[in-house]
Amino acid sequence: MEININCDLGESSKLHSTENDPLLLKIVNSANIACGYHAGDKPTMEKTIEISKKNNVSIGAHPSFKDLENFGRKRLNLPSNEIRKLIINQINILAEIAQNKEMKVTHIKPHGALNNMACEDYDLAKIISESIIEVNKELIFLVPTGSQMEKAGKKLGMKIAAEIFSDRNYEDNGNLVSRLKDNAMITDPEIAKKHVIKMVENQALNCYSGKQIPCEIDSVCVHGDGKTAVNTAKQIKEGLIKSGVTLNTLDKMNQNVKNELSNLEKIHREDYIKNYNQEGSLLGIDNNLDELLQASQKGIPVLSLDLNSDLSIIGDKQFDTAILSLTLQAIDNVEKILNEMCRIADKAILSFPNFAYYPLRNMLYDEGRAPKSKGVLGYEWYNTPNKRYMSIVDFEEFCKNFEFKPNPFAKRAFMLLDSGGTGEITFVQFKNFPLTKLTHKLT
Repeated sequence: MEININCDLGESSKLHSTENDPLLLKIVNSANIACGYHAGDKPTMEKTIEISKKNNVSIGAHPSFKDLENFGRKRLNLPSNEIRKLIINQINILAEIAQNKEMKVTHIKPHGALNNMACEDYDLAKIISESIIEVNKELIFLVPTGSQMEKAGKKLGMKIAAEIFSDRNYEDNGNLVSRLKDNAMITDPEIAKKHVIKMVENQALNCYSGKQIPCEIDSVCVHGDGKTAVNTAKQIKEGLIKSGVTLNTLDKMNQNVKNELSNLEKIHREDYIKNYNQEGSLLGIDNNLDELLQASQKGIPVLSLDLNSDLSIIGDKQFDTAILSLTLQAIDNVEKILNEMCRIADKAILSFPNFAYYPLRNMLYDEGRAPKSKGVLGYEWYNTPNKRYMSIVDFEEFCKNFEFKPNPFAKRAFMLLDSGGTGEITFVQFKNFPLTKLTHKLT
């Protein structure tokens, strides 16, 4: 398991000293650097970047409300254009200084009240996410796990790193305990270490009540403004390493797995496939590296392939079942991929969103908006991978007219299954089985 330790740094102000920053930068993996709006200034940013570079620490922007008086911890209600402006400006401020120091900004993490508000407010989280994408879509969005920012970022296809807080307690809803409460902070380094280790091992938030909330954890935050910050960071680092965790910068997380996948690609692919041609074996195929990494980390054999290119390395009838899930609408050559599914397996299962589903039609008719489904396919019109918007009727007509090639597979057809009213349609292809509507509840 890989974990990142991050810290908010460069926060020079009348409310906070940066005297511990050099010590913290010898411990942490990534630094979130104040950009002058709640704390910090150009000389502080320059110094923090220089020390980060010396210690191989990745750097990120730590934007906030423009509120030096309250250290960015006062909630402000600003219009979306103002939020957008302050996010973009602060990223650019740090990026320019970093470039002069031959460093690159790799991530962004909102600060204080702006962070807390966006954790709870999806619309605000979306504005922040879109602003980051406008500057650089490759920036990693460092967000509290389970927050609205995590949801918004994932929906927009951003690179997400989910963090937990080492020195803060959690409410039962997953939000941080307010700093106005006595139990908000964890000041004992030993308790903070146990707090973190438990969350990382269980992949769950430790709520103050004792409740645990399952979550994803990529990074651990140590607040640099705490009196025991340095000792806390040391204890957490030692505890994680002792637990068998590998520590890394945000931009290099999963690099070992990436290298492993890259090495697999150098192996003769036919041999690679053959290794998994065993009864009960699985093989995942995708060209999305993040998806491949997740599968690989769960022990599922994977192969990096573009379905639009070529599946010839997979032998005839090598698998019992081929599954094409929520991908047909994004394929360049539909005829080719369906023939390939028929070639490599005796049975094929495919699913696609039914864009004639009545809520999607109503979206266009009533609202004048581009149809957008809920869940994993809830793309916006400008970032969708969909190349076509077909319906059940379209696919049925296609099945009637389409001839499977080569001839040994010519009599294959598809069977329709109902997905339970979501607008997602599943077709199961069987040898010599006619097209049949098992259920057809969708409008």
